[in-house]
Amino acid sequence: MKRFLLLMSVSLGLAACAAPAPGSLAPKDIRSDSNLRKEVVIEEFNFPQVQSRLFKHREHCQISFDFSLDPRQVHYATLRYGTADKPDLADQALLDLTAFSNGKVRIVGYTYYSQQQYLVDAFLQALNKPEACADGIAKIE
Repeated sequence: MKRFLLLMSVSLGLAACAAPAPGSLAPKDIRSDSNLRKEVVIEEFNFPQVQSRLFKHREHCQISFDFSLDPRQVHYATLRYGTADKPDLADQALLDLTAFSNGKVRIVGYTYYSQQQYLVDAFLQALNKPEACADGIAKIE
């Protein structure tokens, strides 16, 4: 009986330490050094321009995105970017954007799976060439 209780205690303890299931991820689960894929500072962009490029990009490529400003600090925004057929956060890139008064925007990109790194790169490419679809993202015919 004691052995059974000990095993149950250890099992419950290990279960509490386990990573969340991909279907139940929250942004706080993805923002970590191990999931950090890229950090860049871009010049001459502001949030409306970023959004405009994303809308143009979505006209050409099968992507989905959700751009949301921090309600208390409008110089911070969060962007979920991914392919249109995979809406789960585990299959998307999570990007934190910070707008500076000098016109620069810092972008910090995270993905849950390392093979989703291409989504961070695709987003950065979309800012410069919204009509181009990166590898792994289908073009709208």
